[in-house]
Amino acid sequence: MTPEEAERVVALAEELDTASVIAADAGGQRPVWLRLAAERVVERIHQAATALDREQAERYLTPEDLRRLRGMRNRLAHNYLAVDEAVLWRSLADDVPAARARLADDLRAASVVVAEARGVADDADAWRARHLRPLDPS
Repeated sequence: MTPEEAERVVALAEELDTASVIAADAGGQRPVWLRLAAERVVERIHQAATALDREQAERYLTPEDLRRLRGMRNRLAHNYLAVDEAVLWRSLADDVPAARARLADDLRAASVVVAEARGVADDADAWRARHLRPLDPS
């Protein structure tokens, strides 16, 4: 696994963990700010999943889950007034933990690769130069 692939796995795991925290915090109370956070994390999970290669994404999220995730992301982005909140919360409560469990083994390996890559460039300036390059205006 390359450091770039490892970073993508870690990024997906972080988004799934955030979704789990949001779902746990919701409990019976679902204020509007928490619903908005839930909607945003779904968009971020979709973005993290699409950064992976297709086979890897399907291993963590399953083809059906990816299809539903894409649909939910599109609804959130283009037709946000028609979001079914029950589906949103059920997905965070049920689908996210299952995906996170399927990701666990690869996450352990990815974490080692990321740690080794960061160890090579352990100073913050080197990391910034590699990851936060200036945008090419051309």
